[in-house]
Amino acid sequence: MANLSINELLKPGREFRSAKIVEKMKSGSPFELDTGTKVVLLYDKNVEDILLDKNKLSKAKNIEFTTKTNQKIPLTKIKKNSEFGGAGGSGLGAKGTAIAESLHALYAQAIFDYGSTSVDALTKASKTIDVTESLNDMLSMPDDWIKSAEASAKIILSNFKSGKKVRFHRGSRWVKALEETFNRLNKQHGSFSDINKWSPADIYLISEAGSKIDFSKAKNLTDLNSMMFSALKSKDVVGISLKKVVGNGHLSFYNVGDKKKKIEFKDYTVGKTGFFNSKDTFIFFEVDGQLQMRTFPSFQGEIKGKNASQGKIGYGGIASIIRTKLNATAPDINATKAKIKAKDSDFLKSFYELYLTLSKDGGKVKYDEFVKKSYELNEEWMLSKYLGSSLIDVLLKTKIKDGRNLFVSAIVDYAASSTDLSGPFAKIQ
Repeated sequence: MANLSINELLKPGREFRSAKIVEKMKSGSPFELDTGTKVVLLYDKNVEDILLDKNKLSKAKNIEFTTKTNQKIPLTKIKKNSEFGGAGGSGLGAKGTAIAESLHALYAQAIFDYGSTSVDALTKASKTIDVTESLNDMLSMPDDWIKSAEASAKIILSNFKSGKKVRFHRGSRWVKALEETFNRLNKQHGSFSDINKWSPADIYLISEAGSKIDFSKAKNLTDLNSMMFSALKSKDVVGISLKKVVGNGHLSFYNVGDKKKKIEFKDYTVGKTGFFNSKDTFIFFEVDGQLQMRTFPSFQGEIKGKNASQGKIGYGGIASIIRTKLNATAPDINATKAKIKAKDSDFLKSFYELYLTLSKDGGKVKYDEFVKKSYELNEEWMLSKYLGSSLIDVLLKTKIKDGRNLFVSAIVDYAASSTDLSGPFAKIQ
C-alpha cells in the first residue's frame, strides 16, 4: 500500500484527503505511518491553509507535521490506508457494492458528457445520473475502484457512444420498473431465482428514446428479451454488468444471438488439500474455470474464472440441472441433515463409499476413523462434503451422451445468466 504525497492529494476526485488530514489533526485522531506505528499530529493553521488551497498545495515541495514529542513527520510517511482511499479489495459488502456501482455510473456519465473525470466534470455528472449513492461516498472509494470506474467508463464510451443524450442509472425508478416487469413475467416460467440470474446488469445506459420504451407491454420473457435486444442494438438501453477492472479491461456481450462457447468437463476434486481439510468440492472445466460447491451457509455453487467470480447457483438450480440434463436425482437436503443428526448407518456407509471412490488422498482411513473424523469436523461440514461429493458421483456415473459437458455448460450458463431465456447484457471485467 502506497503512502500519501502532494500528488496523491491533488488527484481529481481525491480532494477529500486534504480535508481528512485537517479533520484528524483537529480531533487528535492518530495517523498510521508506513512503519505500522500510529502517531497524533498537532494541528497547525499554516499546514491547514496549504492543504485546503489547491494553488498553495500544488506549489508546495513538501509538507511536514509535528507530533506532541516535537518529532517531525513528512506527508510521505503517512500511509494511504482505507480512510484515505487506499486499496480496498473486492469484498465490499452490500453498501460498498452499491457505492462502487454508482461510482461506475458517475464516471461513465462524466466521460460521455464532458470527456473528463475532473472534479468539476464529476460534480456536474452527479446531477445527471440516477443512482442510489451520494457524490461524497462515491468519491471516497478506494483508489483501485476509482481506477476501475475510469477504465470502465472509457470502455463504455468506445462501445456505446452514439451522439444520443444518455443517462446512467443504478437502482433508479426505471430500474425498479424493469424488475417489476421481469418478476411478473418470470412467474409464467419460474426459470430464474431472481432478476440477477436473468440479467446481472449493475448499471444501465438509457437514451431519451430508451426511457420511453414501455417494457411492461412484453407478454413473456422471450418478448422482453427481444425488446431489450433491439434497444441494445440501437444503443438506447444497455444493461452493463461490472467487475473490478484491473488494467485496461474488456467488454463482452451475452445473450445477443452469438453462438455460446462450448464448455467441457475437465476434472474434479473433493478437496484441493485433502478430503478432511475443507468442506469444498470442485468441478473443473475448460477453459480455466471451476465450480466450487459448499455451504455458504446454504449449499450453493460458485463459478470462478481466471480472474474473478462469474456467478452463483443455488442447490435447487443444481438439482434441477441434474434432473433435466442427466435424468438423475440429487440428494434431498433435509433428509440428509436428518440422517447426519441420527447417525444413520446406511447413510454413513454411503458417505464412506463416496470418500473411498472420489478422494485422491493417499492412505485412506478406515470406516470407524472416517465417521469419527467427520463428526469431529461437525455436521455442517458433513452436509457440505456429502452433497458436493454426491453431485460429483452422479456426474461421473452418468450414462447420458456427453452428459458431463451438458451439465457443466448448463451450470455455467445459469450462473453467468446465459440460459436460453436470459436477457441480453454487456459485461466489463
